[in-house]
Amino acid sequence: MPIKDVTFSFKVPIEELLSLVVKGNVGMRVDAYGDQPRLAKNGQLALPGPMGKKGAVTDAVIKAFLLKDDHVLNTTQLREIALVAGGSKNSIHGIVFKLKKDGILLQVGPSVYRLSAKGLKELAHG
Repeated sequence: MPIKDVTFSFKVPIEELLSLVVKGNVGMRVDAYGDQPRLAKNGQLALPGPMGKKGAVTDAVIKAFLLKDDHVLNTTQLREIALVAGGSKNSIHGIVFKLKKDGILLQVGPSVYRLSAKGLKELAHG
Protein backbone atom coordinates (compact mmCIF):
# COMPACT_ATOMS: atom_id res chain seq x y z
CA MET A 1 0.00 0.00 0.00
CA PRO A 2 1.50 3.41 -0.97
CA ILE A 3 1.95 6.13 1.64
CA LYS A 4 -0.47 9.02 1.09
CA ASP A 5 0.41 11.38 3.93
CA VAL A 6 3.22 11.80 6.39
CA THR A 7 2.88 13.86 9.53
CA PHE A 8 5.91 15.12 11.41
CA SER A 9 6.82 18.02 13.64
CA PHE A 10 9.94 20.09 14.13
CA LYS A 11 10.94 23.38 15.70
CA VAL A 12 11.54 26.18 13.22
CA PRO A 13 11.82 29.95 13.64
CA ILE A 14 8.69 31.74 12.45
CA GLU A 15 10.62 33.62 9.73
CA GLU A 16 11.77 30.36 8.13
CA LEU A 17 8.31 28.86 8.33
CA LEU A 18 6.75 31.86 6.63
CA SER A 19 9.37 31.77 3.88
CA LEU A 20 8.55 28.09 3.27
CA VAL A 21 4.85 28.86 3.06
CA VAL A 22 5.44 31.72 0.63
CA LYS A 23 7.87 29.79 -1.62
CA GLY A 24 6.15 26.45 -1.64
CA ASN A 25 2.71 25.51 -2.79
CA VAL A 26 2.02 22.75 -0.31
CA GLY A 27 -0.84 21.96 1.95
CA MET A 28 0.27 22.13 5.54
CA ARG A 29 -1.24 22.15 8.96
CA VAL A 30 0.33 24.33 11.63
CA ASP A 31 -0.40 23.80 15.32
CA ALA A 32 0.84 26.70 17.44
CA TYR A 33 1.49 26.30 21.14
CA GLY A 34 2.18 28.92 23.78
CA ASP A 35 4.71 28.69 26.58
CA GLN A 36 2.07 27.25 28.89
CA PRO A 37 -0.15 25.03 26.74
CA ARG A 38 -3.63 24.18 27.92
CA LEU A 39 -6.30 21.87 26.58
CA ALA A 40 -9.04 23.35 24.44
CA LYS A 41 -12.61 22.02 24.48
CA ASN A 42 -11.76 19.49 21.78
CA GLY A 43 -8.84 18.10 23.79
CA GLN A 44 -6.19 19.62 21.52
CA LEU A 45 -3.49 21.84 22.93
CA ALA A 46 -4.22 25.52 22.40
CA LEU A 47 -2.59 28.86 23.03
CA PRO A 48 -3.30 30.21 26.50
CA GLY A 49 -5.93 32.93 26.77
CA PRO A 50 -5.17 36.47 27.80
CA MET A 51 -3.74 36.58 31.29
CA GLY A 52 -5.38 38.87 33.82
CA LYS A 53 -7.17 41.04 31.29
CA LYS A 54 -10.31 41.33 33.37
CA GLY A 55 -8.25 41.90 36.49
CA ALA A 56 -6.35 44.67 34.72
CA VAL A 57 -9.61 46.41 33.81
CA THR A 58 -10.92 46.08 37.36
CA ASP A 59 -7.66 47.49 38.72
CA ALA A 60 -7.89 50.43 36.30
CA VAL A 61 -11.47 51.13 37.36
CA ILE A 62 -10.59 51.07 41.06
CA LYS A 63 -7.58 53.37 40.50
CA ALA A 64 -9.79 55.80 38.56
CA PHE A 65 -12.25 55.99 41.46
CA LEU A 66 -9.40 56.54 43.93
CA LEU A 67 -7.86 59.31 41.78
CA LYS A 68 -11.10 61.30 41.56
CA ASP A 69 -11.49 63.82 44.40
CA ASP A 70 -15.19 63.02 44.81
CA HIS A 71 -14.71 59.27 44.00
CA VAL A 72 -17.64 59.44 41.54
CA LEU A 73 -17.67 58.16 37.93
CA ASN A 74 -20.42 57.52 35.42
CA THR A 75 -20.81 54.59 33.05
CA THR A 76 -19.48 56.54 30.05
CA GLN A 77 -16.27 57.34 31.92
CA LEU A 78 -15.99 53.73 33.10
CA ARG A 79 -16.36 52.43 29.53
CA GLU A 80 -13.50 54.67 28.39
CA ILE A 81 -11.35 53.37 31.25
CA ALA A 82 -12.17 49.77 30.28
CA LEU A 83 -11.14 50.40 26.66
CA VAL A 84 -7.87 52.06 27.66
CA ALA A 85 -7.11 49.15 30.02
CA GLY A 86 -7.55 46.67 27.17
CA GLY A 87 -11.06 45.44 27.89
CA SER A 88 -14.28 45.87 25.98
CA LYS A 89 -16.66 48.71 26.75
CA ASN A 90 -19.29 46.16 27.77
CA SER A 91 -17.04 44.48 30.35
CA ILE A 92 -17.72 47.36 32.70
CA HIS A 93 -21.20 46.09 33.57
CA GLY A 94 -19.91 42.88 35.14
CA ILE A 95 -17.13 44.70 36.95
CA VAL A 96 -19.51 47.30 38.41
CA PHE A 97 -21.94 44.54 39.43
CA LYS A 98 -19.22 42.67 41.31
CA LEU A 99 -17.87 45.81 42.99
CA LYS A 100 -21.42 46.76 44.07
CA LYS A 101 -22.05 43.23 45.35
CA ASP A 102 -18.80 43.37 47.34
CA GLY A 103 -19.83 46.70 48.87
CA ILE A 104 -17.01 48.63 47.18
CA LEU A 105 -19.30 50.80 44.99
CA LEU A 106 -22.63 52.48 45.57
CA GLN A 107 -25.01 53.61 42.84
CA VAL A 108 -25.79 57.28 43.50
CA GLY A 109 -27.78 58.02 40.36
CA PRO A 110 -28.67 56.61 36.97
CA SER A 111 -25.38 55.15 35.69
CA VAL A 112 -23.40 57.05 38.36
CA TYR A 113 -21.29 55.24 40.96
CA ARG A 114 -19.27 56.26 44.01
CA LEU A 115 -16.78 54.44 46.18
CA SER A 116 -18.42 53.42 49.44
CA ALA A 117 -16.84 54.08 52.84
CA LYS A 118 -15.93 50.39 52.91
CA GLY A 119 -14.36 50.70 49.46
CA LEU A 120 -12.33 53.75 50.43
CA LYS A 121 -11.11 52.06 53.59
CA GLU A 122 -10.20 48.74 51.95
CA LEU A 123 -8.71 50.10 48.74
CA ALA A 124 -6.87 53.16 49.98
CA HIS A 125 -5.22 51.40 52.92
CA GLY A 126 -5.06 47.78 52.02
